[in-house]
This record gives sequence, C-alpha cells and structure tokens, in this order.
Amino acid sequence: MLMLRILKWIVLFPVYLVVSFITFVVNLISGLGIVAVSVFYLFMVIVFAMTIARHAWTEVAIAVAMCFAVYVATFLVGSVGAVLEAVGEWIMDIIMA
Repeated sequence: MLMLRILKWIVLFPVYLVVSFITFVVNLISGLGIVAVSVFYLFMVIVFAMTIARHAWTEVAIAVAMCFAVYVATFLVGSVGAVLEAVGEWIMDIIMA
C-alpha cells in the first residue's frame, strides 16, 4: 500500500505541477485579455455609432458578428481555465487519497 502511495506521488505530482502551471498561464492570459477585450468593445461602440449614423447596415452586421466572435472566444478561454482548475483538483484528490 505504501508503494502504491509513493508511486502516485512520483507519477501524478509532476503532472499536477504541469497542469497548475498551464492553469496559471491561462488565467494570466485571460486577465490580460479582459483588458484588451474591454478596449475592443469600447472601440466597437464607436464603430456602431458611426455605422448606424451612416445607415450602413451591412457594416453593422459585420461588427455584430465580430463582437459575438470575441464574446465566444472569451467564454471559451474562461471555460478552459475552469476545466484546468477542476483537473488540478481532481489530480490532487487522487494523490491525497
């Protein structure tokens, strides 16, 4: 039993460290991305105002599609971060069991 516990530590602890590092990087990029996305949305408000004033509905539709794509990308990055955190907790639970 002791050998199995030591083997779990030897095999799974480096995996846990790698997953934790990747989670840290994803959270860091996500935090920086939030600032960039905020600036992008501020710019898009100006674009919406200008295109609606010119009655350029095709450009409005393109801008809406761009905003939706950025929203989906932001959601996916957040989801990846959440999944990585769950995997890290799951690996630590296995190590500690």
